[in-house]
Amino acid sequence: LGTLYALGGALEMAQEQVDALTESGVNTPDVKVLRARMLAINGDLEASRVELEEALAEEPSNVQALGLLASIAATKDLDSALKLIDQGIATTENARPLRLLRLQLLTRAERLEEVEADYKALIADYPDEPAFGYQYARFLVEQGRSDDVTAVLRGIIDQTPDDPQPRLALTQYVAGTRGTEAAETLLREFVAEKPDMLDLRNTLARYYQANNRLDDAFAEYETVSDQAGNDDIGLTARARMAGIQMMRGENEVGEALLNDILKTDSMNTEALILRGALYTQQEGFRDAVADFRNALRKDPENRRAQLLLAQTHVRAGDPLLAKDAYRRVLDS
Repeated sequence: LGTLYALGGALEMAQEQVDALTESGVNTPDVKVLRARMLAINGDLEASRVELEEALAEEPSNVQALGLLASIAATKDLDSALKLIDQGIATTENARPLRLLRLQLLTRAERLEEVEADYKALIADYPDEPAFGYQYARFLVEQGRSDDVTAVLRGIIDQTPDDPQPRLALTQYVAGTRGTEAAETLLREFVAEKPDMLDLRNTLARYYQANNRLDDAFAEYETVSDQAGNDDIGLTARARMAGIQMMRGENEVGEALLNDILKTDSMNTEALILRGALYTQQEGFRDAVADFRNALRKDPENRRAQLLLAQTHVRAGDPLLAKDAYRRVLDS
């Protein structure tokens, strides 16, 4: 509990736990580590180091003690800190926290070749954990190594062939570096490879819709809806079909479809937002506000719903409520 308080910045409550442990006479290695953590936070690095060395003398494999001691050592001598971490990695069963700390210290020191070597080692040693691949890709982005970023993301795709996220990540990267046309081409290739991977089809439909290719977007959403049925992704695709119908001026057809979706899932965010926008257009401001607020209950961080709510309050002649809603948009 004291450690959680310390890591969360609740230092007074953390100190209360330290004091209670001291009064109880318990002085295990973990207690020493907590006391050392508090000493380090308060700037007494030397006293913290003494506590950690005592903890490690009793329990050489204590990962928290090793990590904290290495962090303190790194303030003066990075190489000695790395040596300490390497000793811990060689002796502990769960070396991952120490390896991540090593990576963090090397990154901070801008020892980029060693950072890259450590990323590659983590990816090789933990092939079932794509998070390390994504972190390595972000590192390469910061170095401006576009081709290498693509290769790393392709590697994650090969390792996790049934996960849509690596393909979506690569698509997003291509969109940012080579433009939406190249991203769309890549996405179509992915859909052809994995036609039942509905997240890919959904994203492709969004690309089509953003480029005003409404017929293509509608067809993709329809495929998703047919395959997913009343699952969340299917209902959301159906709501976007309704949105396209309303963009074409078919408001009655779109509204009927939205009402049908909301009978199945009364809190479907996409359907609530679209129906709220339609109500605003029809000057049904009270119903529109209710839909936007329901959408925000389900998804409080939805800036689109918050912005539409603000605009609806303006049109309804409620400036104070509109200002409050706009402030929420700016704060989000």
